[in-house]
Amino acid sequence: MPITGRALRVVVFACVCALAASGPAGAEPEPQRSRTFAEVIGQKFKEWDKSRDGVLSPAEADALIASPAVRGEEAAALAAIRNVVRSTTFDIQRIDMPYLKQALGAHQEAASKAGKRIEDVTLPRWPNFERAYQIALARIAAASKELWVGGKPALELIRAGEFGDYYFVAMAGWMAAFKPERLMEILTTLPNGKFKVDFGPRQVIEVTPLTEGEIARASTSGAEGQWMALLEKGRYALYVQQFPQQNKENVPDQPGRNAKLENAIRLLSGHDSMTQSLRVTNPSTRRDRPAGEVGNMPDRTVLEQLRNPFANRMMVGALTADVGGPPYQMMGSSIYPSTPLPEGMPPFHPYAVLSAGLDGVVVWDPSGRDFDPAPGSQHIMPDLWKPGGVGPAHAMRGGIIKLPLSEFARIFHSMEIEMVATANAPGEQRVTPKSPAAPVSPTPPANRGK
Repeated sequence: MPITGRALRVVVFACVCALAASGPAGAEPEPQRSRTFAEVIGQKFKEWDKSRDGVLSPAEADALIASPAVRGEEAAALAAIRNVVRSTTFDIQRIDMPYLKQALGAHQEAASKAGKRIEDVTLPRWPNFERAYQIALARIAAASKELWVGGKPALELIRAGEFGDYYFVAMAGWMAAFKPERLMEILTTLPNGKFKVDFGPRQVIEVTPLTEGEIARASTSGAEGQWMALLEKGRYALYVQQFPQQNKENVPDQPGRNAKLENAIRLLSGHDSMTQSLRVTNPSTRRDRPAGEVGNMPDRTVLEQLRNPFANRMMVGALTADVGGPPYQMMGSSIYPSTPLPEGMPPFHPYAVLSAGLDGVVVWDPSGRDFDPAPGSQHIMPDLWKPGGVGPAHAMRGGIIKLPLSEFARIFHSMEIEMVATANAPGEQRVTPKSPAAPVSPTPPANRGK
């Protein structure tokens, strides 16, 4: 079997790493050990605290992360702190040394009792900073230095980062799968070493090369180059430029709060989009429910909704149903009842829709992760008016999941579909292409898990 260019690069890289690790003949390799998270913050926290108030503020951490001078273990430690704070798992009011020592001490004690490494311990009350630090170190070490590697961008290596805009990453992944040439038009290298991110008229911005702290926080396209992280950086820089009053602090985290599939489609394609609900309203209760007698939108109806987009290579994203509770209460709405979801599929989460046919719908989770449900794992997916039914959980490879049509209509609340008219173009009329005679699905990218 002939060796492809990409496979050859991997083999050569592995050989170089092996030779480098072995050192000169007869020489004993010198053990190299990274400092622990505790060691880094113990040495650097006072220096990082520019205000001398004993607290590492988000603004202080972000300024250091954006500095090219902050590298390696220090960049990883700062990124770990910001990634943990950005997570909604723990309600962290402030980052100071007493809090960090308590968290580290709790994990050290638990690790000693369990005979585990600190990064392998999970505690319900305390975040694992060492684990976040090791992940950040690995991201920095694995990062490519080039914008594009191996030609066109690919979906398979994309992994969403810690900034929180999964919506944007989901649609960038769709474009990598079906319109990679568009991404290569958006991102170009400038003679001054910076990068131009050109989303279209009045949406062009220059960004500096990624720092190691930014690499540890941003989305990644793996060995395919830095394009995904730089695309994301351009999106954030543009947001800050357009909405300065909303970005007085926590700049990198703010765009995630404004994240929507329609915004991502408009930015990447230059086109508006339409929302297609997979629910119908019950007038007597004002509660959303799936259409049809047994709670599902009919399979043929789902295919009909997807026929035009797939025939015309238009972007399609989908949003899982919410499980009810705080998100909708905060939005001032309580019309959505609780909707249990399959194991491994989070609520209110965006996916790219890659293909659809009578045999099912293929979607992609921008986390890009692998997931195997436990043997016999099932989830309850009740009709909102009738006793619940039971359906299987679904395996995921590189974020790709294949769902039966009926499951797709239950799991997802709505789809966002690109339209062909240019967004905000004065005097331009929106036009929807005519339907072909039969449903057509683009071929999804190869599943790396197979």
